[in-house]
Amino acid sequence: MVAAEQEGSRVLAPGERAAAPWTTFAGKTVLVLAQHPQAVTRLLFDVLPLLLTDPRINVVWTTPDLRYRWSSEFDDFLRELGIARVPWWQVLTTPYDLVLSACFGGLDETIGPKVKLPHGINGARSRIGPFPDEEQHDLRREKLMKDGKVVASALMLSHEDELAVLAKSCPEALPHAVVAGCPSFDRMLVSRRRAKRYRRALRVCPWQKLVVVSTTWSEHSLWGSDPTVFARLRAALPSWRYRIVVIVHPFIWLLHGRPAVLVRLKQAGVTALPYREGWRAALIAADLLAGDHGSVTQYGAALGLPVLMTTRSLRDVRRDSTADRLSRLATPFDPRKPLLRQVRAALKAGGSRDFADIALSNHGQATEIIHRVCYELLGIPKPGGVVLVRPLRRPFPIDLSDVE
Repeated sequence: MVAAEQEGSRVLAPGERAAAPWTTFAGKTVLVLAQHPQAVTRLLFDVLPLLLTDPRINVVWTTPDLRYRWSSEFDDFLRELGIARVPWWQVLTTPYDLVLSACFGGLDETIGPKVKLPHGINGARSRIGPFPDEEQHDLRREKLMKDGKVVASALMLSHEDELAVLAKSCPEALPHAVVAGCPSFDRMLVSRRRAKRYRRALRVCPWQKLVVVSTTWSEHSLWGSDPTVFARLRAALPSWRYRIVVIVHPFIWLLHGRPAVLVRLKQAGVTALPYREGWRAALIAADLLAGDHGSVTQYGAALGLPVLMTTRSLRDVRRDSTADRLSRLATPFDPRKPLLRQVRAALKAGGSRDFADIALSNHGQATEIIHRVCYELLGIPKPGGVVLVRPLRRPFPIDLSDVE
């Protein structure tokens, strides 16, 4: 099913009046928006498990009809995750008890109380967007309001500093803001005790250092600015001493195609992870992270990893954003200079103890806060008991042996 689908027969789904005769579990219906993989995985892995165990709650997915559409690779991605969607035209006339989104796209067109979460490390965003109107942060009036009203019933923020940004750009949204922290980071924190298990899954020997290399998208990213960087790192770092695992942003997979990405990763001689999951466990297992301004690099720094950060990617970054602030704490990474020497220097320098507090608030508490807010908007009592933060699954590297 495509996002821009012609109106036709209505799909029977929870929340639809026509579906009532066939309904087994009656109750509240939550609509989840699937705009891109980052939004999908944040909601599917980190937020929906807080609701899916409740038999009073049904979940429906959809993909908004936006000004762009990803290739069929995105449809395959959703099918692999077991996500079936109702058409967007149907959603536009259906009221829901709660709408969850980790992206702004389409949220203002849905009917029902809305929770907007970040899909990266924060809500303000460090990156300068691909469209002319996105050179500023994400917490601005044009995105937060429509027809004089704030779109989100609850606007989840990652840090108290974002309240000051919001106060200047859109003070009307302040009553809707909730400084929650990050549920993804919560899961990383509780998973630290599994570091040895993750290292074994990534085939890291006890005497090896695990170097995780992360690239976001754009021509100024680590891989975009230097297409040979993975291969040269592999050649420069002795394999008996270093193991390299690469994390590639989902947009690179979607835009340039899985076959091309797989071939280039195999040519570079590195181990890679699928973009659906595994990158967080790899950060827990890592000894060092080399990357750019993307959220993965920032999460690694928040975990206390030594970070090599390329300054080329700062062309994509807003001044005084979290990525900009990280660039002042990380060891500068210049792929044109001797790589082994830079890796050793970063390992010797160690990680920053300050960045976790710079980037994120409420460490370990975001899961509980989001759970509470969702039930308040649903208008039903929370289930009893403590809200558990689920540890991360072990990572599964991509098998490149059959790639030609």
